[in-house]
Amino acid sequence: FTQAIYKATIVENAPKGTILMTVRATDADLGSNGKVTYAITNKADGISELFKINESDGEMTVVGHIDFEKVQRFEIHIQASDEGGLTDSSKVVVDVVDTNDNKPVINIMSKSPVLSEDSKPGTVITMINIQDQDSGDNGKVHCLTDDNVPFTLKSSSNNFFSLVTDGNLDREQNPSYNISVTCSDEGVPSLSSSITLSLQINDVNDNAPLFEKSSYEASLVENNSPGLSVFVVRAVDADWKQNARVSYILDEGMINGVAISSYVSVNAESGVIHAVRSFDYEQIKDFHFRVKAQDGGSPPLTSNVTVKIVIHDQND
Repeated sequence: FTQAIYKATIVENAPKGTILMTVRATDADLGSNGKVTYAITNKADGISELFKINESDGEMTVVGHIDFEKVQRFEIHIQASDEGGLTDSSKVVVDVVDTNDNKPVINIMSKSPVLSEDSKPGTVITMINIQDQDSGDNGKVHCLTDDNVPFTLKSSSNNFFSLVTDGNLDREQNPSYNISVTCSDEGVPSLSSSITLSLQINDVNDNAPLFEKSSYEASLVENNSPGLSVFVVRAVDADWKQNARVSYILDEGMINGVAISSYVSVNAESGVIHAVRSFDYEQIKDFHFRVKAQDGGSPPLTSNVTVKIVIHDQND
């Protein structure tokens, strides 16, 4: 052999038929005694399934799939033989060059599918682990999340990231999120993978009921029937479920020394105001009272509104 050790490099995923190199041995004899043939001798470790040598000219070619992630270096033992039975041995050391042929793999380690809207900034929602089987820059990974969402990714340790809140949450504005996380390696061209994380925002009782008007006024003709429906007050609550369930309560007070509840009542569920008694214009021409709206949260939130009722005269 012209060399005791030959060295070569091959790019992984090199197509079958790619020429690796040519080895050469010389024999000073003449005729058949000087005719050299070449062979790979370490066939048991699968070398012959990946590489082939031309027995007559020593050209070595790729015949199988070279995968850097499985094997980074090969040692191919070759033998040169003449027809007179004499031999020599050499070795070909092949270093495999990595290519960016693996996308980052995103593994969800832990996940909270529901988050309270009063969660503080920095609350951890999800932990993810990123794996890229490539090496060097091909295996270096960076992750990003959507813009314009109150969440961000923080690197907690090597290839581990945590998705945390990055601002205040408001269920009334955004009751749920679909958060896209994209991880890209530094290979050329870069490869990337994405996942979408669904997150529901749980309601807290942070909105008081609001009346549709700042004040109400209604009129009633005297000598009405007791129990007559006068009009309706209405309040809405931006919260959800029990936190948004509104009840109406008559604020206690006095009119001319008499309790308001002796004049009017309010239906706790519908907000309908009823006249409790028959009114006499000659005794009372108008009066004011307050109605309170209270939600079902714990603790409950309330708001108040002023109601004026005007009594109209009748020719009695």
